[in-house]
Amino acid sequence: FEVEKMTPDFTRPDKVMAYKQAAMDFDQECLVFDIGSHSVKAGFAKEDVPSLHFNTLVADTFPLHGMRPGAKQHALVGMVSPTVRWEGEKSGVRQPVRRGVITDFDDYEQICWHVMNTL
Repeated sequence: FEVEKMTPDFTRPDKVMAYKQAAMDFDQECLVFDIGSHSVKAGFAKEDVPSLHFNTLVADTFPLHGMRPGAKQHALVGMVSPTVRWEGEKSGVRQPVRRGVITDFDDYEQICWHVMNTL
């Protein structure tokens, strides 16, 4: 195989449109995630702009009244709310990505689940 023949030619407008149409036909159901230190953008590959845009934050909610101790709490993703649990000086709000590096994979997974369930 020659590398030049496999590389798309983006210098001709007709070629650009052909590649874009082929990508749209192929990527009908592909999701695109951009999870950064401050915000998350996500959407389908065929869309020009992301359909979701929210802060890269994860927080735990208060346990419901009458919940048994140790019951799993729900996570809030992308927002800060009055139901956020505050632990003294340490906030219950967490940033799973800092300076482009994933620091908490469990919270990162919560963000991914939130995006997939919302879209």
